[in-house]
Formats: sequence, C-alpha cells, structure tokens
Amino acid sequence: MGRVIDDLHREATEVIDSSQELVHASGHARQGELRTFQQLVRPQNFVPVHGEYRHMVHHAELAVSMGLSPKHVLICEDGDQIDVTDKGIRRAGKVPAGFHYIDGSSSDLDERPLEERRMLAEYGVLLISAGVDKASASIAQPVTVSARGWFEGASDAELIVNLKTAVRTALQEALAEGNVDADSLAKVVQRAAGRLLGQRYRRQPVILPAVIVL
Repeated sequence: MGRVIDDLHREATEVIDSSQELVHASGHARQGELRTFQQLVRPQNFVPVHGEYRHMVHHAELAVSMGLSPKHVLICEDGDQIDVTDKGIRRAGKVPAGFHYIDGSSSDLDERPLEERRMLAEYGVLLISAGVDKASASIAQPVTVSARGWFEGASDAELIVNLKTAVRTALQEALAEGNVDADSLAKVVQRAAGRLLGQRYRRQPVILPAVIVL
C-alpha cells in the first residue's frame, strides 16, 4: 500500500488517506449484507471461512438466527476435515496445516534450516579458525575470528581480542593433553568461545569453528 501511495505521488497525484480524513471503508461485508446473502443463497449447510475466529462465530450465529439448524453449521480452523453427504455435514478429522515455506523455486524447507536461519538473523555468526602442527602439538597458524551480523566496530574490538585469547588458551590446553584430532579440537574451540560469549557478554551467535591439522 505504501508503494502504491508513493507511485501516486510520483505522478503528481493528491492522495487523501485515513490519516487525514475519515475515508477508510472496510473490505468486509456488514451484517445486513451477510443477511441478504443468506436470503439469496439459502444454504442447506454453512461453514464461515473468512476472518478471525470470533468473526466466524458471529457469522455462524447469524446463519442460525435466519433459520439454519445448528447441526448444519460448522466453525472450522485450518486443517479441519469435513464430510459432505445428503444428510448434511460433519467433522471428519484433521490434516497437518499451517505455513508452508518454499526455498525459491527449488524445494520445501523443513523446520531445521528455518530455525538455523532465524538464529543467524537474530544472533549473527562467528567464524573461528586456527592451524595446528600435529608433530609438535602446537598452534602453527594464529587464531582468527570473523564476525557477521552483529559486530559493532570499536565497541566489540576488546571482545574479539578476549575471544582469541580464550580460544588459543583452550587449544593449547587440549594440545598439551595430546589431543590432535581436528574434529575434537573444533569442539574445544566452540565450547571455549560459547562459554566466554555467553557468560561475560551475554551473546549467543552461531559459532562455526575450523581447526586445520597440518
């Protein structure tokens, strides 16, 4: 709606909306119009399908007030199944229903990638990497930290320094214990970073560790 109003202004059109005058008109039928519709159609069965739940309740009451038997009126929600027979209508169970997310034109999205995207959007992501020399059990490439989605510049500079220190210390302790497995060291990095960020800074970004064993 905002884009339409902008386009009208671009065409030098004077736009009068509800913020200036009482010009708003509902797109929903009023009770008198719904009564006229019931009189014209005279349905044998009735299921209101538009509006909030309370609106459908009032619409169903209107149908009953005009002579339709309550047995032939159902108020349903998304997923409700209805059997329609010569005798009338009845509930017949439910099917899964709700929002259905599609990733572009490719395939459906299940809840896991959706939850990951929500976390990335809300908390941001940290990429932490380091290189380890297996022979000497020491850090061969320095710990690097890249932040996406939450880094606020100078105010977070100290955080990054402390994060590197905490990760480096955790790696050194693990290496001193003889741990030179890349996957295991990546978990060490993730735990150390998560503990520091959560306890001291109250942040929970998505942490992606990468430890390369040389």
